[in-house]
Amino acid sequence: MFGYDVECFVQDENTEAFSSGVYSVLFDKWENKPKKENIKIDLELIKNKSKKWMRIIDGVIENVKDESIDEAKQIIDKYKKKLKKYRTCGLEEGGEYSDENLVFKVLRRNGYIEKLYQYKDNYIDKKLSLKESSTNIGGNFKTDLENGPKNHGSRKLGNWQSDNAWDIFAPPNTVVNSYTNGTVTKIRDTGKNSGKIFGTQVSIKGAEGFPDIFYTHVKNVKLKIGDTIKVGDYIGVISEWIGHDTMTHVHIGLPYGEHIRSLLKNSGKIFTNKTSTDYNIDSNDDKKNSENPVITKGSEENTVITKDIKGKDEEVNSWLAPLLAALGFK
Repeated sequence: MFGYDVECFVQDENTEAFSSGVYSVLFDKWENKPKKENIKIDLELIKNKSKKWMRIIDGVIENVKDESIDEAKQIIDKYKKKLKKYRTCGLEEGGEYSDENLVFKVLRRNGYIEKLYQYKDNYIDKKLSLKESSTNIGGNFKTDLENGPKNHGSRKLGNWQSDNAWDIFAPPNTVVNSYTNGTVTKIRDTGKNSGKIFGTQVSIKGAEGFPDIFYTHVKNVKLKIGDTIKVGDYIGVISEWIGHDTMTHVHIGLPYGEHIRSLLKNSGKIFTNKTSTDYNIDSNDDKKNSENPVITKGSEENTVITKDIKGKDEEVNSWLAPLLAALGFK
């Protein structure tokens, strides 16, 4: 705003504000007008405390890898609360320029806050995905045939496309053929190969006794809305999933009450040995045709966090300088 970085967040009106400047958008006036202050920042102290917390977060993530889902959640939640309390205490005692708040901002800028907060969801997904990839249903495809919807219970979105679903695992670029007869009603290319929602989504209205069906996490889809499709027809190929190289899969959703088992009677047509080459599909077509850029390795989502002290020095320095500049320090 006016050339300055502005941090926006939602806060309960009854919660005490620690910011030096508070502006009311509703009443178009300063509630607390900021004043220029001469603040001394102990850079070495901020660096050392930031490195300490980075080591703690790395340690938490390393230590929960062999724990059960419930135990891992408890440990991660414990340190999330510790970190939140650490910052709150600093704000209460020293305001927004307190060491604790500046350390928190360094951790947020270098991705360590997000790393800790997201690890719980990623860990649960991985644990469940390992369970889901237990039964071979044809070709290279594996899934937890009986418990697919149950395994999605911890990540419900309130629709059958997401909740009454099976994650069917296979390597990237494995051809996905149609499980049903029907008509294509919706195609959505997310333009991404990372995160929770990625790849292309395909919705098909069932015909000739087949149910509606939803596919996602595929790419190189050549279908158009209105196309008629038969069992065994080409849908696409399994997309890469950045950061989850061993867990690539096609997600298939069916209306509540339907089970994917009933569709496997046609497995001879569904699971073939054909590759994308057999369909004259270029493995890079999704990158050429996507309206949005595909996130590739080397992006911020895949930055390798070094654990050695020297690496942490460089990382803290790289984020501390712009942080202090944004706060008005040279």
